[in-house]
Amino acid sequence: MNPLRRQRGEKKPIPEDLKDEKYYERRKRNNQAAKKSRDARKLREDQVALRASILEHENAILRAQVLTLREESTSLRRLLLQKKAIEIVSGDALRFGDHEIL
Repeated sequence: MNPLRRQRGEKKPIPEDLKDEKYYERRKRNNQAAKKSRDARKLREDQVALRASILEHENAILRAQVLTLREESTSLRRLLLQKKAIEIVSGDALRFGDHEIL
């Protein structure tokens, strides 16, 4: 509970002789306001739940994309290293070919 809210007093039943037209009208308005408040809260909760579901779905898609990109990056790095290794080996072979080996 919110620490800034004051606690409600103990409920006391209203004696029948004090329940006039004004009392019933006030109860009716209060009941309508309470229903309106509950309905609005339910709508907000439903909207938050829907938004959470959409975000979870988007998150799953993004995680899959990240995984794919990481795999692609690893594959490209491997290819680049293989290419460099081949160039080094080829360059060494050419240099040895230019010189006489005793």
